[in-house]
Amino acid sequence: MLNRLFLSGAVVLLSAAQGCSALGQVGFDVTSHGTSTIPGGSLVNLSGTPFAGFSNVNFSQSQDFTNNNTNKDHVSSARLSGFTLKVTSPSGQDLSFLTSISFKIKSSAMGPVEIAHRESFPKGQTSIDLILDDVELAPYVKADSFTITTDAQGQSPAQSTDVEADLTLHISASVL
Repeated sequence: MLNRLFLSGAVVLLSAAQGCSALGQVGFDVTSHGTSTIPGGSLVNLSGTPFAGFSNVNFSQSQDFTNNNTNKDHVSSARLSGFTLKVTSPSGQDLSFLTSISFKIKSSAMGPVEIAHRESFPKGQTSIDLILDDVELAPYVKADSFTITTDAQGQSPAQSTDVEADLTLHISASVL
């Protein structure tokens, strides 16, 4: 009986010890939005241009980090989990004026690396998910700031078109 009790206690202690490493980690999503106006009647060429909202991004004051009892310096992993483009104006305009688009992330300490792209924009699609590149983004998230730039090509839309880019980063970090 004593051996069973001792063995049960050892299993409980071992289980608790294995769970402790997970107790110090948290996973959550951070979203960011950028906007751009594509002028009507011109060739689409957004080489190197960031969408408004994607320039000098800094997570040091992010409420998402505060809500999860961590900060950007404690990030162990950051991966893009979603990136969507959508037309917000004018009504009825689709994304078929684009032939290709790619987004790159860069910081003052690290050169640009592609994080998402797309080369197919079917007629009628006003919103489309980009293809995500499998890139570890923790060093960029931990930087003082980072910028996401755009390289896009295509034909001109008939009229000026507002496009929103929505990205989601999945963050893993240790708690404070």
